[in-house]
Amino acid sequence: SAGLSGTVFIHLASAVSVPIAGIWADKLSRKFAGGRMLVQLIGLAAGAIFVFFVGHTGSKQTLIVSMMLYGWCKGFYDSGIFASLYDAIEPRARGSAAGLMNTVGWAGGALGPLFVGLVSQYGNAPTKLENMSNAISFGGVAYIFSAVMILCALVKFRHNRDLANPE
Repeated sequence: SAGLSGTVFIHLASAVSVPIAGIWADKLSRKFAGGRMLVQLIGLAAGAIFVFFVGHTGSKQTLIVSMMLYGWCKGFYDSGIFASLYDAIEPRARGSAAGLMNTVGWAGGALGPLFVGLVSQYGNAPTKLENMSNAISFGGVAYIFSAVMILCALVKFRHNRDLANPE
C-alpha cells in the first residue's frame, strides 16, 4: 500500500502538470530567452518545500497533499528537460548532451534509495524512521542546489544570447 501510494499521488500530479507547464514554458520562451529554464527553476524551488514536508510530516493528509504538490512541481521541471537543453546546446552536440543528462539523472535515481537506506541505518537520529525522514527531507536541499544551478545557467544563457544578439 505504501509503495503504491508513494508513487500514484506523485506521478498522477506530474502527469497532469507536465503538459500545462510545457505550454507555459513554450509561451515564455517566445517572450524571452530562457523561458523554459525559468519554468524548471520554479518547479525545483517550489518542489523543495514539498519534499521537506514529505519527509517530516506526521499527518497522512499532509503527506498526500505534499506528495501531490511535489509531483505537480516535478512536472514543471520535467516538462522542459530536453527543450531547455536544446535551447542552450547547438545541434551538433545535442545527442551527447542528452546522453550525459540522462546518465546523471539515472545515477541520481539509482543512488537516491541507497543514500536514504544508509542514512536510515547509520544516521544520528534516535530511530531509523527519523533518520529516513531526515534523508527524504534532505532531498529538498538537492532541489534547492539544482534550482541555484539552473538559475546560474539561465543567467549565463541570457548573457550569452545578449552578446550574440546585440541590439
